Amino acid sequence: MKIRIIFITTLLVGIFSVISCDIDRVPETSLSDESFWNSEDDFEMASNYFYTTLPGLANSDIMEFTWGTHGYANKSPNNISDGSRVAPNSSDDYGYKGIFQANNIIEKATEFVESDEDDMVDEALIESYVGEARFFRAWYYFEMFKRYGGVPIITETLDIEDDEVYEERASRDEVIDLIYEDLDYAIDHLRSSDEVEYGRINNSAAAAFKARVALFEGTRSKFHEYGDSDKHLELAKEAASEVIESGNYSLYSTPTTSDDGQQENDAYFNLFQEEGKVMMKTLLLGFMERMMITIFHLLLFNVI
Repeated sequence: MKIRIIFITTLLVGIFSVISCDIDRVPETSLSDESFWNSEDDFEMASNYFYTTLPGLANSDIMEFTWGTHGYANKSPNNISDGSRVAPNSSDDYGYKGIFQANNIIEKATEFVESDEDDMVDEALIESYVGEARFFRAWYYFEMFKRYGGVPIITETLDIEDDEVYEERASRDEVIDLIYEDLDYAIDHLRSSDEVEYGRINNSAAAAFKARVALFEGTRSKFHEYGDSDKHLELAKEAASEVIESGNYSLYSTPTTSDDGQQENDAYFNLFQEEGKVMMKTLLLGFMERMMITIFHLLLFNVI
């Protein structure tokens, strides 16, 4: 009997001990969203995710750039140019996973800075990572904007049961205004090309992207006769001018000749021959080519 009482007492103590435990504690041996955001380096690592979502050089990635050139592709019509394409049951074109990540960084940055009681946080650096998040949020919305026009606007992290998950589709103007707002923030807070680490988005890239977005909507609205096309084309002109006037970029020059008559560089040929710089300069060529196309369209529409 005594043994039974001792056993029951021990069992009850164990049960009450479990009930009184703090089961909401953050795991100490694994990363979680609650425990991750402790330094500027954490925001850099979180921002690295965005670069994994950039298009690559596979055929499926290159096809992303052909949405505006399906008039009569490859000498024969395809299901876009002949009007037979139908909306798929599922698609990777929705960028809300990336938008969630961007919203999370933006929110966590505010909390991180506000919790700094000793003024030890480099706020300018944190703002640059927020600039990256807003640049990529604009990127994801623009990818959807090109395909669908207006889409639901989500600018905060949500749980599955939140009513905002079922947000109605925003208007075309509301989406493009959000994209401009995000890119303006990025232009103001991202570091310049000579300050940022190699391979990271800088403020000139944000301005170039804004020019591309504005040119897309400006020419579309002018052709289809809706909205304020002049507003968008003027924004494209201003953003493109900002990149050009920064002095950080230039086209490859024509070949030069030294005093002894030897040719010193082969200009375009060198883009594909210089060891260790092939990819960088190929990408730069593509960027500058698109900038020249942008400027050409601005001239065509008498904006410049």
